[in-house]
Amino acid sequence: MRAARVWKAERLLVASAASYVVSPGALGAAASGDPGGTADPLSARYLIAVAARVVREVGALLRGRRQVATFALDTEIRFAGTAARAAFAAELTRAVTALVATHHVAEGSLHRLVVAAHPIPKEPQ
Repeated sequence: MRAARVWKAERLLVASAASYVVSPGALGAAASGDPGGTADPLSARYLIAVAARVVREVGALLRGRRQVATFALDTEIRFAGTAARAAFAAELTRAVTALVATHHVAEGSLHRLVVAAHPIPKEPQ
C-alpha cells in the first residue's frame, strides 16, 4: 500500500492599499448597535456607533453602484479649553438646527447628517 501524497502550499498575502475600511462588525459591540441605544451621546462609544452606521449605510448604497450623492466636510480646530469646546458645540448645534429647519421638507430624498468631533491623536496612526 502506498501512502497518500500530501501537498502543502504556502500563501503569502501582502497588504498593498494606502488605506483600508474596517467592517463595523470587526469593532465589536460598540459598532454593532444602534447609536440610539447608547446612553451618552457625548461618549466615544456613541461616536464609534455613529461612524459604524455611516460605513454600513454608505457601503450598502455603493454595492452595485459607481456613484452615490454624498457630501463630507473635514477640518481641524484647536480649542482654548473645555469651555471653548462646549461653547463651539452649542453654537454649532444651533446653526445646524437652523439649517435643518430651513431645508427639511416633508417629502423628498431623505439624507442623514452626521457632525462629529474628536481629539486628534498626537502621533498619526
